[in-house]
Amino acid sequence: MKELTNYYRIVAVPFHGPKVSSFPTLVMGIDETPPVMPLNFNGEIDSSGIVTFSWDANTETDLDGYVVYKSYVEKADFARITSRPLQTTTFVDTVNMQSGNELVYYKLQAVDKVNNRSEFTPVLVIKKVDVYPPVEPHIHTVDNYADHIELKWYNSGSKDAVRHQLYRKDVD
Repeated sequence: MKELTNYYRIVAVPFHGPKVSSFPTLVMGIDETPPVMPLNFNGEIDSSGIVTFSWDANTETDLDGYVVYKSYVEKADFARITSRPLQTTTFVDTVNMQSGNELVYYKLQAVDKVNNRSEFTPVLVIKKVDVYPPVEPHIHTVDNYADHIELKWYNSGSKDAVRHQLYRKDVD
């Protein structure tokens, strides 16, 4: 069968007289073979939170499309973010850049016309663009001695702070 479902009827054609046919009968093929897992799933995010994805097209003739899943926590459940299977091999998502998480996790799955599902792609980890400056260090103690001043501070709590610099300005 070229298609997964077809209607058939039997027609008796006598030598003399009219044709006689049965009622149409629905015949459904059995398809238990899932599509192949999509390959080369990749994506990138820009500073405004727009995430663009692409992947290689599957070659199955009964492919219905692709489903994208997303999570903000690596070991948590993923939520489906496409309402229906995508017919293209690209997708655009948006991410809230104001939220505190640094990473966003995605995975992709191919689906055929009878809802057989491929394996998930490996999890795609996308690092959000850092739009926040590091937290300033906090000076908590100033000791004034005859020949010098001693400062004590708490370092920046930001993980991405590379160094701390102290500047002095002479007051005239």
